Order: sequence, then structure tokens, then C-alpha cells
Amino acid sequence: IGLGGQLRDCRAAGQTPPSSLAMRHAWADRLVLRRVRALIGLGRARQLVCCAAPISPELVQWFEALGLQMVEAYGQAECSGVATLAPAGKGQAGTVGPALPGTAVRVAPEGQILVQGPHVFAGYLGPAGDDGLRVIDGWLHTGDRGELDAQGQLRVADRMQASIPLAGAGPV
Repeated sequence: IGLGGQLRDCRAAGQTPPSSLAMRHAWADRLVLRRVRALIGLGRARQLVCCAAPISPELVQWFEALGLQMVEAYGQAECSGVATLAPAGKGQAGTVGPALPGTAVRVAPEGQILVQGPHVFAGYLGPAGDDGLRVIDGWLHTGDRGELDAQGQLRVADRMQASIPLAGAGPV
């Protein structure tokens, strides 16, 4: 893992790894890292996408040290899945990337993430729940709180509400 981390850091800095590091890493990958990837069910994986919740930078670094690229994304079923995606190898820790082509993302004054595009659903059939998900003037009000940085990278903070009521059930 240490050699994988050194190789990752070298590449992240835009440097070519020294041949001695590349050779030691190749042996470590053949003898250990490949087996660890197989043991955790990621033997053939080359890239992982995290999009369910914010992930700790340390966990991203660990997977990358194993030889797996980790990218972060943001989206919901109401916007046909993914709305933002961090570029592979170029993502900024703690962000879920910029809006995908054809998608507009902005943050409302109260901090709610809004998404617009041809892939955003028109609204729920029947009465909407009280989970914050609404389409107003073509913008999906996601119910998530976040911020955009100067480069247009989205950072998701949390839900606007602590719980989401489900039909026929109490708070989750």
C-alpha cells in the first residue's frame, strides 16, 4: 500500500515515477496488491465510482494505492442518474466534479443543489412527498445542500432535512 501511495502521489503531481519505484511497485502489485483487489471482490476492476454519499479522502487514497482509480459523482433517479462527474485522475478531494454536458447545476441561496437539463423528470404523478424534491421552473430542487467552488466543482454537504418520510412509514 505504501508503494502504491508513493506511485499515486508521483502521478498526481504530474511526475514520471522513478524507474526504481515503478519496478518495486510492479513486484508489489504482482505479489500483494493484485491479491488484495481479488480478495475484496475487485480483481478485474480498474475504476470505481462513488456516488451514494461523500467518501473520506483517506479511503479514496487507499483504493488508489491498490491500483484502482476512484472518481466521485452526484445525481439522483429524478435526473436520470448522474448530473456531475469528477474527471478520472483530476478530481479534487471532497468534490463530485462539474456538471456533465447538457446539465446545469447551481446552488440556491439557502444552499440547496438545483439541477436542470433535458434528462430531469417533469415531476411526480400525484401529490409530491415532503422530501424537498420538486421541479420549479425546470430546476430540480434535490433536497441536498452543497456549494460550487470557483472552478464549478460541486461539493455535497448533507440533506436539507435529516430524514426522508416514506409512504406508510415513519422517519428513516
